Amino acid sequence: MNENGNIGNENRDPVGGGAAQRKGTRDLSVQDLIIIAVLLAAGAVLKLTVASFLSFAGMKPNFIIAMYCLAIILVRPNIGQSIIIGLLAGLMCQIPMLNATPWVNIASETLGALVCGILIHIPMRIGRKVDLNPLVSTFLSTVVSGYTFAIIVGVVLNGLSLPVTLATYAVMVFGTAALNCVLVAILTVPLRKVLKKQDVKRGDRKDSDQVVARTDAMGTAARAAAECANDDGISSGSNAIVLDNFSFRYQEGEEATVQNIDLKIPTGTFVGITGAAGSGKSTLTYAFNGIIPHCYPGDIQGRVVVCGLDTSVATLTDISQKVGSVCQDIDSQMVSSVVEDEVLYGMENFGVPKDQMESRLVEALDEMGISDLRHRTIDSLSGGQKQKVAIASVIALKPEVLVLDEPTAELDPVSSLAVFDLLKRYANAHGTTVIVVEQKIALLSSHADMLLIMEDGRIRFIGTPAEVLAHSTELLAIGVNCSRSTTLVNRLIGRGLYGGPTARGVDEAVAICKEVLA
Repeated sequence: MNENGNIGNENRDPVGGGAAQRKGTRDLSVQDLIIIAVLLAAGAVLKLTVASFLSFAGMKPNFIIAMYCLAIILVRPNIGQSIIIGLLAGLMCQIPMLNATPWVNIASETLGALVCGILIHIPMRIGRKVDLNPLVSTFLSTVVSGYTFAIIVGVVLNGLSLPVTLATYAVMVFGTAALNCVLVAILTVPLRKVLKKQDVKRGDRKDSDQVVARTDAMGTAARAAAECANDDGISSGSNAIVLDNFSFRYQEGEEATVQNIDLKIPTGTFVGITGAAGSGKSTLTYAFNGIIPHCYPGDIQGRVVVCGLDTSVATLTDISQKVGSVCQDIDSQMVSSVVEDEVLYGMENFGVPKDQMESRLVEALDEMGISDLRHRTIDSLSGGQKQKVAIASVIALKPEVLVLDEPTAELDPVSSLAVFDLLKRYANAHGTTVIVVEQKIALLSSHADMLLIMEDGRIRFIGTPAEVLAHSTELLAIGVNCSRSTTLVNRLIGRGLYGGPTARGVDEAVAICKEVLA
């Protein structure tokens, strides 16, 4: 095990390596069109109802401009699509009372949207966290739209000179631009979080019907091509998952979220993944279950092979039959009102023969220790019980790989331990590869065969729990807190008082301390 956990050349260029880079295309989806329509309508309603109450010194938010800028920021259309959005906004201003000279807005809003559509694709980040693009795009779009309107009205219609027009409207235009920035800044972050959650939900489960419907004759050819992956040097062999120099940058991101990942996960391994917030943990799991590249467009380098399927070639339906996923927000994953129906839902969508459904249902509930909940309503369950139902609904499909994203985030310690015990027992009994993203490193360490620590989109440490926990000081420096038991034993090792492996929990630490004191 090396410190950064990468296999092979650790200094490869994230956009090099000879692999073809596949760029995600951006066609407006039904959801995108709904977002645009709702925001434009909201802009019109707000301008008609509350804009006048927010006027100050001739300035007030221009909700029409703010909302089409927000739509462009969220949807990220191309330039042509941005022009159409601006044209629609201008046409909405033909509604009586939205403007005294409504036809002028067709030009001003179209130009404003064009500017926003161009600027939104220009990186404007400060570090990894601060993105100035929404504010800059909104401000300049409002200024362009406002001055286009002013020039048409002042110079063209009323014969004023250009300098006089620019000076006259300066306070109003720049003031409105500033107010629009405030409005967009308030709305952008929460809306992005909601939309990202919906994207994951669609890709993870609720859109499984749509994915099945889209599978056509090409699916057979895709499966055949994916199953021939062992002809090009990265055969999965005895490995459930193989990543070869994998990097991914989200379409709206400036930098790769994960980069240069070389990883092999043997079949039947219980893997724990952790790291500080924003380290790339969830993105890595999206590569495992096919959400990347099928639901999130972006720039991909390298390859991902899961259970013999190349995820860039196989359909999401094919991948979902191999990989079961349980997301962090359990309530968003539930689609039925009764436990029995929840477990049956996935089997019905994936075409499990009817004569097998009952036995699989009974077996899955029994594996999770919730047979007594079969006829209970979902709303009557505790958080831990819902978590077990979600897992049961996935294992009823008999996946070869089970991926769980922070399954105990909202559970108490007793319930968390119960869930991990069930997962470990199930993995051992069925030879299933289990991958768990979790912040509770002590819980991971006591159950996992392999620990993987992410930092800034790369694998920092990988190995057995004892091997990884031996680096407790380095782990703390990157935001991963080991248990006090582990830290204590590592100090004994550092002072030469103990020469064995570090402790994963209290029981092991107690035994080691007794050995040292003997």
